[in-house]
Amino acid sequence: MVFVTGGSGLVGSHLLLALCRTGKSVKALIRDGAAKLDIKAIFNFWEPEHADIYFGRISWVIGDILEIDSLEEAMLGCNEVYHTAALVSFHPLDHRQMEKVNAEGTANVVNMALHYAVEHFCFVSSVAAIGRTKNGQQINESGEWKTSPLNSKYAITKYTAECEVWRGMEEGLNVVVLNPGLVLGPVRNYRSSASIFGKIKNGFSFYPEGGTGFVDVRDVADAMINLRDESWGNRFILVSENISYREVFSRIARGFKLKEPHIEAKSWILKLGWRLFALKDLVFRTKSGITKESARNAGFTYYYSSEKVEKVLGRKLRTTEHIIEESCRFFTDQH
Repeated sequence: MVFVTGGSGLVGSHLLLALCRTGKSVKALIRDGAAKLDIKAIFNFWEPEHADIYFGRISWVIGDILEIDSLEEAMLGCNEVYHTAALVSFHPLDHRQMEKVNAEGTANVVNMALHYAVEHFCFVSSVAAIGRTKNGQQINESGEWKTSPLNSKYAITKYTAECEVWRGMEEGLNVVVLNPGLVLGPVRNYRSSASIFGKIKNGFSFYPEGGTGFVDVRDVADAMINLRDESWGNRFILVSENISYREVFSRIARGFKLKEPHIEAKSWILKLGWRLFALKDLVFRTKSGITKESARNAGFTYYYSSEKVEKVLGRKLRTTEHIIEESCRFFTDQH
């Protein structure tokens, strides 16, 4: 039996579909029944003719990775664990909860996997948890984490979560860690990285100066399933394209048949912007998507190498054009 956390998220929902296609018995941890609607939307989108069959292969367990008792009951009888649950946010109001979910939650999942002597543990981390280069060279798996004021709170919590996974390996767990770049794909309600699609669809005219590595969500799901025994004890960067935010924003705009963002958000604009949004959040008790951390990160350029994972998988990762087109179609249909 396969156990999956974070099934209603972008990566988790696509992983569930990929697992169900293989015919495996799957147990998915969800926090409430409403999460099934988010997952079913992905199944219906990619597999309209077989969605009900695949969806029926999942056993649902209501619980939370922060609740030890529910996690213990949920993982009973499972020999494979795929841990995708995480909170992604750059807003200060979410920092404490992000520490709990990403770091403490991962520790709970690792401990329970050790308790049940799970045979295979796959963890979805992030390129944010890998050390940066100073000279603009592509970053690979050998990058070493360094404490820095430039590290976002999200990056710190994912790094801490990784440490829990490596601790689990030292205690006997067979682990594989994946470090995807910015994951592109469809998910309900423009959550996580899909918020980019929502901004562009609403007529966003700005693009930031920086760039990063992007990856198709289907490649993340496929890698989780295919990187097995021979990959234990390894981490793998998943990035198919290193491109500017401007190019990605333009591709999304073209997917929606909208005017491409044409105003470069210089650093001074970003600094002014996050301060204005911080004031708005303070007055109206809202949580804006533009914060000090997100504005700062948007001005950086970090590029990554997927040479290691492509060698193991024996193929190149997909470029982003198709997943952007399909995601735009999903969001158009859903809204």
